[in-house]
Amino acid sequence: MSGTVATSPPNADGDAEVTLSLRPADTTVPLVVRIIGPAVNGGVALHRSEVTFGQLSGQVTALDGSTVGAFVTGPTGSLNLTMNLSLKPAPGTLTGQLSGSPAQ
Repeated sequence: MSGTVATSPPNADGDAEVTLSLRPADTTVPLVVRIIGPAVNGGVALHRSEVTFGQLSGQVTALDGSTVGAFVTGPTGSLNLTMNLSLKPAPGTLTGQLSGSPAQ
């Protein structure tokens, strides 16, 4: 998959937002991950999150370096997602791999 990353400056509460807009391979369904929290070492500490994947929505369940885990649910069921991401040399772009499994 490929996509873009955008980071907002901290708001009055000190929280910044990182938005990953991703396009998984072999689908036209967009995947958007928003991570909100205080800015830390060039990134954001996870305090809140939102994840949308087509009609599915949910939250980030794990954030470990370049690996992001998420749980999404909707009318078609629930999925556990794992994204392994890599920033590209061009500012604001990334690539990665997405795997998913039905949630029980």
